[in-house]
Amino acid sequence: MDCQPAGRFRRGEMVRVRSPREILGTLAADGTLEGLPFMPEMQKYCGGTFEVFRRTEKICVEGGGIRRVKDAVFLRGLRCDGSFHQGCDRRCLIFWKEAWLRPLEASPPSGHSAGREEISQEIKPATEKDGRFWCQSTELLAASIPLPWWDLRQYPRELALRETTVGQLLGQMGIPLGYRLRRRLRRVIAPAPTAPQATGMDAALNLQKGELVEVKSLREIEATLDSRQHNRGLEFTPDMAQYCRRKFRVAGRVEKIVLEQTGEMRDLSDTVLLDGLVCNGVCGRGCVRSNYHYWREAWLRRVAHPSPE
Repeated sequence: MDCQPAGRFRRGEMVRVRSPREILGTLAADGTLEGLPFMPEMQKYCGGTFEVFRRTEKICVEGGGIRRVKDAVFLRGLRCDGSFHQGCDRRCLIFWKEAWLRPLEASPPSGHSAGREEISQEIKPATEKDGRFWCQSTELLAASIPLPWWDLRQYPRELALRETTVGQLLGQMGIPLGYRLRRRLRRVIAPAPTAPQATGMDAALNLQKGELVEVKSLREIEATLDSRQHNRGLEFTPDMAQYCRRKFRVAGRVEKIVLEQTGEMRDLSDTVLLDGLVCNGVCGRGCVRSNYHYWREAWLRRVAHPSPE
């Protein structure tokens, strides 16, 4: 198969997803390539043309810290819809091994259709294993390698791949420290209430996709948090504070998610996604996963539609 050399695809480049038959030729018996599953939610993109969003040189893995998935990229806008994982609402960006892609100008090999086709049922990728859900997210530890800050090789590599700039690298080192210091200082000056004393922790608005909401002020949100900055187990992360007092559209409800560390399906209540609000990676040394922030409805207020006048 005419696989492209590893590390070829760059941000902004247009690529075509290979045919199912070509992709299946790269997979091990368990449906993975170097530990990374090819999920059934990805089949519909075969033959399609997409833009490379970022390389997966630096990602956060729950319980595993900062890691790297080698020879893989994210394609702009391609998120898992959870349709084969009982409707998981995480909406993770999908990892694409470079072996599953080809440059846009390259022609498909003879005998292969450039259009979209179905993967044969006999080799259909699994979605559950050993009594737990199984997807790219749950297998990231196996599909990635550790990336400690003191491994100096990562920095010139990211610069050479145009994944970052010198200024951004310096910011990745300093900004997380600044966040931690400010949060610790705020706890000393005005400690957040403990869980039993917090107010409005379980406020429910029953928000629906497309509704307009305003993120409450930081002071109002902190009143709903316990001493760990959590609301019923869900953290209000430092970079979410920048959206306080601003208005956004609801992108959808979050009612169940597959936990990355265990593969367990967890139900959530009174939680939504807001359009375009994803993690910018500043707390994770520049992680590029762009995971959606989860918003408790207690942190939001519904904005009434303007009158016809």
